Amino acid sequence: MTLYYSATTGGFYDSDVHVTLPADRVEITPQTHQTLITANAQGARIAADAHGYPQAIFPTLDKA
Repeated sequence: MTLYYSATTGGFYDSDVHVTLPADRVEITPQTHQTLITANAQGARIAADAHGYPQAIFPTLDKA
């Protein structure tokens, strides 16, 4: 099993499940995948950095 993230689709892909993979996929570790899924469940959104790798972005609290 190899895990990937695609910035274009914003999705995760598992080579054991997905036959067709996006061209912009980047390989990620199972630990990174789990960390991102956990962060997403805690309110973060997942977005690609400048190199296409996923990162968790937590909303900032507006103190206005």
